[in-house]
Amino acid sequence: MLAFATSGFSQGFLHRNGQNIVDADGNNVLLRGLGLGGWMVQEGYMLQTSAFAGPQHDIRAKIEQLIGATSTEAFYQAYRDNGITKADIDWLKAQGFNSIRLPMHYNLYTLPIEQEPVAGQNTWLDEGFERTDLLLQWCADNEMYLILDMHAAPGGQGKDSNISDYDDTKPSLWESAANRQKMVALWHELADRYKDSEWIGAYDLINEPNWAFTGTNQNGCDENSNAPLRQLMVDITNAIRQVDTNHMIIIEGNCWGNNYNGIFPLWDDNMALSFHKYWNNNSVGSIQGMLNLRTQHNVPIWLGESGENSNVWFRDAIKLCESNNIGWAWWPMKKIESIAGVTDVTKTEGYEQLLNYWTNGGTAPSQAFATSVLMQMAENYKFANVTKKTDVIDAMFRQVQTDETVAYQTHTLPGKIYATTYDLGTNGFAYFDNDVATYHTDGGSYQAWNQGWAGRNDGVDIQKSTDAVTNGFQVGFIQPGEWLLYSISSTTVTAYDIDIRYAGIGGSLHIEDQEGRISETITLPSTGNYTTWATVTLTDVILKAGTNKVKVYFDAGGFNLNYIEFKNPSASADALFKVIDAGTNVLGDKINVSFNKDLQAAIDLNASNLSLKVNNNDVAITQITQTGDNGFVIKPATAINAGDVIKFTYAGTNLVATDATAQAAFTDKNVANRVGNIQQISGTIQAESFYVNNGLSLENCNDVGGGQNIAYTDTGDYADYLVNINQAGNYNIEYRSAGQNQTGQIKLQLINDATQDVQTVSLAPTGAWQTWATTGSQAQLPAGRYYLRANIMAPGFNLN
Repeated sequence: MLAFATSGFSQGFLHRNGQNIVDADGNNVLLRGLGLGGWMVQEGYMLQTSAFAGPQHDIRAKIEQLIGATSTEAFYQAYRDNGITKADIDWLKAQGFNSIRLPMHYNLYTLPIEQEPVAGQNTWLDEGFERTDLLLQWCADNEMYLILDMHAAPGGQGKDSNISDYDDTKPSLWESAANRQKMVALWHELADRYKDSEWIGAYDLINEPNWAFTGTNQNGCDENSNAPLRQLMVDITNAIRQVDTNHMIIIEGNCWGNNYNGIFPLWDDNMALSFHKYWNNNSVGSIQGMLNLRTQHNVPIWLGESGENSNVWFRDAIKLCESNNIGWAWWPMKKIESIAGVTDVTKTEGYEQLLNYWTNGGTAPSQAFATSVLMQMAENYKFANVTKKTDVIDAMFRQVQTDETVAYQTHTLPGKIYATTYDLGTNGFAYFDNDVATYHTDGGSYQAWNQGWAGRNDGVDIQKSTDAVTNGFQVGFIQPGEWLLYSISSTTVTAYDIDIRYAGIGGSLHIEDQEGRISETITLPSTGNYTTWATVTLTDVILKAGTNKVKVYFDAGGFNLNYIEFKNPSASADALFKVIDAGTNVLGDKINVSFNKDLQAAIDLNASNLSLKVNNNDVAITQITQTGDNGFVIKPATAINAGDVIKFTYAGTNLVATDATAQAAFTDKNVANRVGNIQQISGTIQAESFYVNNGLSLENCNDVGGGQNIAYTDTGDYADYLVNINQAGNYNIEYRSAGQNQTGQIKLQLINDATQDVQTVSLAPTGAWQTWATTGSQAQLPAGRYYLRANIMAPGFNLN
């Protein structure tokens, strides 16, 4: 046996201090890690072999049938040689990671029990230890902690065979005393080898055990005792402590790490609990069970594995963890054609042919061809050959700290800006999309956040492009109200024409900057299909000097977008001064008018000879107020309703831009009617009929009348409703709520030109989430149209 120690700076051994993980000086350590999934233990979904081979032994068997045992071993050596190198670890450190979780396959360290020359003895293999030694040195060089994770235990630790390479034709870890003895011996060997290595962060004893001991769920999710799991972890701990009293031990519950029934009390004073989190909501409630265990047992908790979702989900999950002092390790490092990983391995045409053969049969490819293809794929796993996913990294680190967007790449004008190069940032800031993550383990079905499954890992739906001139990708599956934002610098105020390159059955869009609209809405006529491309042009669009946050806003979907091209730059004074938009607000009590240039500041808008018609009837204007630099608001004497036809006329001469160009007079210009669903008071407002939802979820409701109710309430969440209060007066207000054991609290506000607090009401628990009760109150309400905001002041209730 070789003793392995690292030299250079170290913060000492990580260890438990109450509920915290700390270094030798007692400083709290928040682990930000990456799991090297797929390197020592292959899983079918990472290699796109799931249709015919999930666990590694099946994948290897398929390969060996094509190229033979010798070439197969050569492939696996190349695959592991290239899969993780010092360059990978150096890069991860530079991105902000401070730790690595190594998913180990036991068969790189010792023989399977079936192959041992002497039953009950352990043959140690060099490869696993030597690769671990190298990885530890690379981590030490970067001052990163390495956490050893027994990912594939002898025999396999769960029915989910892909995870642990479980082979159901052989005895599992739980069905074989010999396998458990080998497991204990292997951890003893690892601990003896690395006992003095301060950059070993911890020993993660058994990854995601999922096994039915006494329960009915095959993955152990209804187990109440978990006695065999606890006993094995106690035995492993005792073996480690015989040689190593330095390193922290991490344990995982049954049911993929999350079922801790029967595991307590803890048996060592230097331990942490791991949990795994996938595809669920990112509310405090989603981790409350683990927070409770941390408090009850005075032990640190660690999110040992997560990922496989969108950038929005990544950002929210990490923000949730870090705000609760929980470290994390993301998953995985490299996958073929991945958008959700930190890197992406390129799939070759030859590999696609192998996958097609394995899936569908037919004529077998030659051994020479298959060997060449597989060795090329191994080459593609080299760090220099993978695509680094800057959007994923940005979501995991920068976006956790700020909502500010930054340019994905530098845009030079005049020139093309490809649709997929929108800013780095999260939903609602760098872009807006209706589907941004999947939460299917909290109910419902799987949701593809990027329906094109190409390019980037945001909610934006990106496909491979079919146009002749392209960066390789296009934005598709566009829905009304979605948008994309681009940071564009301009040295001077400049007017441009903008070409819109698109294909589809028709739609419309307009351009905005950080202050509002800067273009008219342009119609995109049908090109006949989604692969026939055409160009339409917006004229006289003006960019300001400095950094412009240019938003492409989709008024109607039905098309793919390749690029926008800024061309024909000119001085602002050379561009036509014009109204680019006129439309009602959603409440219908105002009309917003925007120009493509800034208005002079001294204009008397009430003397501008403006007039208004609604359904061909003259309507008085009570007020005109300049808003921002390039627009004004008209307030009609009578509020406008959905379906009304609105036109306005300008017969004056005083609408003049700052560059001295004048707006020409016009008659009966159309005003877009954007009035929303105004709900009447008196009346009943269903909780799900909101105009804006901030942080709330919906679920099916069992109350009388059915429908849906608001659920998963957290403090700070709110919902806005558009209302018309027909007359001022003292109103009875009734809240229909349900809650298990907490007293919730809700505050109502009316928002228009100002915000008025209406009342704050406490909602008593009803004993169950679908046991409904009514809470009555009274409040004085003014007449008029408002946003009615329901603020969650204290959580723990559903609202119908």
